[in-house]
Amino acid sequence: FVAWKITPLIVKEDTNMHKAIDPRERLALTLRHLATGESFRSLEFQFRINRKAISYIVIEVCDAIFKTLQDEVLKFPCCDRLARFRFRLMKYCQ
Repeated sequence: FVAWKITPLIVKEDTNMHKAIDPRERLALTLRHLATGESFRSLEFQFRINRKAISYIVIEVCDAIFKTLQDEVLKFPCCDRLARFRFRLMKYCQ
């Protein structure tokens, strides 16, 4: 689902110098980093992708995920929910 939604935002074209990294691999790399906290150096050996490229890929894919899924997943709480949360927090802290 996520790959299908963000592919148009993260797909790259091949050049004369090198072949583009597949969008599914870009997503897999990013999710591995986010889920495990693995260093870019470790990911460099696992995915055989340069560390500098990994840093750009992670930022780009995270941005694409946020832009694509923010309306579906990341709902901003309404004022009523914030007020209830504040009340419970204040009650807990006393």
